[in-house]
Formats: sequence, structure tokens, C-alpha cells
Amino acid sequence: MVRNGISEKIGGITVAGSGNWWIAHDRIGPLVLERLEAMDFGKGLELCHLGTTGLDIIDCLRGQKHFILVDAACGRDPPGTIQLVPMASVCPVSRGVSLHQIGPLEGFALAAQLFPESLPKRASLITVETLGLQENCFGSVTDQVVNMILKETGLQAPDFSDSGSENLFSGRG
Repeated sequence: MVRNGISEKIGGITVAGSGNWWIAHDRIGPLVLERLEAMDFGKGLELCHLGTTGLDIIDCLRGQKHFILVDAACGRDPPGTIQLVPMASVCPVSRGVSLHQIGPLEGFALAAQLFPESLPKRASLITVETLGLQENCFGSVTDQVVNMILKETGLQAPDFSDSGSENLFSGRG
């Protein structure tokens, strides 16, 4: 369960979702967290909802084995494009950023300067081009991101085939 932005499950892997439920093109992070939470990985996976406050990422960094940030990207690639890159390759290091411009990447860069001991061993960024993505495509794209996270982390999705449960990938989307 996610409370105050950080889940109660502390493990070696954290997935952080950035975004806003109320803005269609900015909700991919919360959608992915919702799917992962429904899968219930126990203590093997921590979920961290960042909302739209970039500095909240600092509270989610505790020297994990792997930290994955999921965020929307708007306007660079065709709608639905998913990219996975090392966080270090995209973290800004420039000066002169206003508080209104601090997103999760800027928050991560700040943590690297102020709290280097809290940085994860490995940090990845998954971006989804959501500008222009049709509302009925979010479910499919969310599934793809969840599968990418499972592959990256080596986590196995719980098997619900005999439980009579509905498909976990049929939620909001």
C-alpha cells in the first residue's frame, strides 16, 4: 500500500511513478504504480508515488539495489514510445533552475550532490511519450511498461491463473 508517497514495503527495488491523475497525458506514473500494487510483490518491491513534486524523489532514495522512475515525456517522440535509459545519462547538472522547474530528474541530481550515500546502486528512467496518446491506449502502454519493469528487475508476476481473479492488466487505462 502506498502511504504518504512511499509504500510500506521496503525492498531492494523501488519503482517511483511521477505524474498527475487529473491530467491525461501525465498519469502514466500513477497508472504503472496502480498495476504493480495490485500484483502484490510483498517486500520485494517498494512503490513510491511522487505526484508532481520533483523533490519528493529524495525521500525515496535509500541506497536500493535498483531504482526505477516512470514518467511521462511530452512532445519528443511518436505517441506511445517507451524508452528505458540509465538515469545518469539524463540527469541535469546545470545551475540556475527555478523551484518551479524542479522535476524528479532535478530532484535526483540534487540528491546526488547532497546525499550521495542515499543513491541506489542502479537507477533507470522509463519515459512514455504520452502527448497525443489516445485515452484507450493507456492500458496497453501501461502493460508494456509493467512488463519492462518485470524484465529489468527479474521480478516474477504472481500467478493468479487458478484464483479466479480478473486480469490485473484490465484496470483503468
